[in-house]
Order: sequence, then structure tokens, then C-alpha cells
Amino acid sequence: MSRKQHVCGAVCLTAALLCFVLVARTRWEYRAEQSRYERVREEVLEKPEEEKNIEIASASDGQKAGVSWNAPFVVEEEKLAAKNPDYACWIYIPGTMVNYPVVWRKDDNSFYLNHGFDGEKARCGSLFADGSCEPFSEKVTVIHGHNMRDDSMFGSLKQYLNRDILQEFPYIYVCRAGRWRRFIVADCLVRPVGELFDGLLETEREEFLLVTCHGEHRRLIVRAFLDEGEMQ
Repeated sequence: MSRKQHVCGAVCLTAALLCFVLVARTRWEYRAEQSRYERVREEVLEKPEEEKNIEIASASDGQKAGVSWNAPFVVEEEKLAAKNPDYACWIYIPGTMVNYPVVWRKDDNSFYLNHGFDGEKARCGSLFADGSCEPFSEKVTVIHGHNMRDDSMFGSLKQYLNRDILQEFPYIYVCRAGRWRRFIVADCLVRPVGELFDGLLETEREEFLLVTCHGEHRRLIVRAFLDEGEMQ
């Protein structure tokens, strides 16, 4: 084997080893960051009392009498607010990996792109409400999150592009100020960044828009309306 072939072989081997190290490091970081969120869940989530129901909250009067469903769990929001004053709500979506605290900073959509709920640097960041307005103060609340390769954060939302999955897991549960709300997933859209919210912010019903990356110049949006009983 010539010297040139030896050099090329060594270069290829070094490149392969570097790729392996980078992949292993990335996976380790993903696991470490999700372990931090798992510790938060263990500290603040409790199973509800058996057969305990809660009433659906409506956008207008705070409650919808006569319609009830089981609370997913009890959230100790006082502990969350003590850990991080930016805490806004807790979001849980059955059938996905979404089970996280949501944070909010006024006019700031950058800090939590690379900081976890504990304020430490984190590749996965946090789920955060759009900084343009306080969550739940308008008809539409926008929540951002990374599309992680391990399906953490908002990485599992892309499954809603499958209509069968959307029908199987149609509910989003949100806890804020001690009250649970249930939202019904209405649609899953993919839009260019420049047309992200066109026609989506004018509504008479309270709704969530969950936003994550879907390629470099597109975003995936899961749209969900407040469950006030029967969908119209």
C-alpha cells in the first residue's frame, strides 16, 4: 500500500472517529437534558385522587358546567414558580413526549431557545410562550419549542401530520393557576416562515398554536381550540 493510501486511510478513520464522538456526545447531552426535565416532573407532578374530575374551563366565564373529564395529574405550580419565576403553565399531550413546563419572558423569544427550565444552558431549550403578549391574555396563545431528533420537546408533534394519529390523540391539556384546560387538536400545518401566522391570529375562540421547526425555512404548527363541550 502506498504512502498516499495510508494517509487517506488515516484521514477517513479519523473522520469516522470524530463523527462517532460527536454523535455520542449529542446523544449524551439529549439524555442529560431530558433527565433534568424528568427530575422536575418527579418533584412537581402527582397522580390525582381516584375518580376526581374537573370542569372544563371556557374562554368566557371560566367554567363550562355539566361537562367533566379526569385531570391528568396534579401540578404543584408553586414549586415551579419558585424554581423559575418565568413559569407560565404546564402542557401535556397524551400519545406524545410533550409533558413539560412552559415559560414566558416579555418581548424575549431568544433566551429559552438554548436554556432549560432551570436556567442552565441546554441544547433542547425550553417550551416558551411567544414574548409578544402574556399567555392567555389574548384569544390565541403561541407556544414555541425545538423539533428535537429524539422527539423530546416538540419533536413528536410531527406525528400529527398523520390524520389517524390526530384522531387517536386529539387532546392537549394545559394547567395554569391551578386550573386545567383541555384543547382539541383541529389541524397540523406546515408553513413558510414568512407566512407563519397568516390568517391564524383572528379568531373568536380561545386556541393554542404550537410551533416548531420543519426544515430550515418552514415551521410546523399544531392548532388546537379550547374544548367547550362539543366541537361546532
